[in-house]
Amino acid sequence: MPNKELLFGIDEIDQVFIGKLPYGSTIIIAGEPGSGKTSFAARVAYENMVKYSSKVLYINFNEDLERFLNNMAMLGMNFQEFIDKGLFKYISIPLIASHDLIDLFTELYLRNLTELRPDWIVIDSITPLLSLLDDSSIRVFFKNTIYKDFPGLRINRLLLTEIPFGSEYMSLKGIEFVADALFILKMNVVNGFIHRILEIRKARGASTYTNEIPFSIIKDEGIRFLPTPIMDKIPPISRDEIYYSGCDVIDANLGGIPKGAQVLILYPAGYLVDPMMYIILLQYVIKHRLRTLFISYSLPPSIIRKGFMDALKIIGYRDPFENNLIHIEAINPSSMGIIDILVYEYKALEKYKPELLILHGLRNVYDLHGGESIARYTYECSLIYRQRGITTFRQVAQTSKDEYHPAMEYSDIVLRIEPKIETGYTIHVLKTVEKGTPGGVITYSGLKKCFGNLHIM
Repeated sequence: MPNKELLFGIDEIDQVFIGKLPYGSTIIIAGEPGSGKTSFAARVAYENMVKYSSKVLYINFNEDLERFLNNMAMLGMNFQEFIDKGLFKYISIPLIASHDLIDLFTELYLRNLTELRPDWIVIDSITPLLSLLDDSSIRVFFKNTIYKDFPGLRINRLLLTEIPFGSEYMSLKGIEFVADALFILKMNVVNGFIHRILEIRKARGASTYTNEIPFSIIKDEGIRFLPTPIMDKIPPISRDEIYYSGCDVIDANLGGIPKGAQVLILYPAGYLVDPMMYIILLQYVIKHRLRTLFISYSLPPSIIRKGFMDALKIIGYRDPFENNLIHIEAINPSSMGIIDILVYEYKALEKYKPELLILHGLRNVYDLHGGESIARYTYECSLIYRQRGITTFRQVAQTSKDEYHPAMEYSDIVLRIEPKIETGYTIHVLKTVEKGTPGGVITYSGLKKCFGNLHIM
């Protein structure tokens, strides 16, 4: 059990707090029905049991133990294990439309508090109690019952409460003023998709570097938070490891690609990238033996794989799929919101641990989820991938060669493909970082000559 500071046990939440809440704090978690309050509170309880062997008392007015265990199992949390270990006690209290509910709650609450001596208490939710008490008695009840101190115990309390649908206002009858922290879970519909945000509205004695944290709720994993990366933790581009293609015409114009660099490839909308582009990517993969993850937002894996196989025939190299050097994933951006897309990308990174990431068909993501959320998605991804040392190629279609793309500002290398009917295409080098030639041009004929005598390690 942590001694002086409260830890939620969720790394993405704990790192948001610059100064921590004191151990023994009371936190109100408010939100509309279905906003993720139970998922959040259960995850905090679960992680504290896993990491710190904390004892948890969970009181629920909404569902019985069997249903709770089943729902949490679908989110990847096995609470039965901690019931068996004596760390988790679950009490289901039936709703009674009278003050008998207050008496029943008080008796069960105080008795189990004394017997279990928990580190955490979760009440899901306090709304039925608030509805039975008037303003003059609510503070007395909370002080003498829920906030009651016990000798030798420092208890963290999570109090859940509902906000009516479509409203940002909630009547807490003054208890928010004595709580140490107030978290509000918000749900908005953005471009037809649910957009979830955790707002830290109050954190007494603590400070945070951001007050809004996007999150998603995922089957088999539960709630997943995506805080904005901390700039102090983003390293500069490393010059210790530089990737070269081994092709003179590419390396003379493009220069080396430092590990963790962000590369933006712009091409005309509707343009089908021919095998030569796959060859260029394969040169880096094969020459440096880079674990590669290819995520497409426009084509199924079978077509992407065929593109790589056609390129391999040209350069005469064995299949890199046989030794799991390249993995391909496909995401339909019309089936999920931008936060869920982010989570999917991060899960794929955790699964394959790539050194090189290729994001294909991003125009579909931008068109379906445009606006401020896309600008944030692109920028934060670039920071996170740089932080993890993942070299990233983004392939984005342009409606015109003069169209501005925000990623041009924070990409280290920017290339623009310009088709030529007679000569194939040219690649214009707009930005480089390592001994490249900004303003240089890589011709299709030059590439063909290069691959004719290219030696691959």
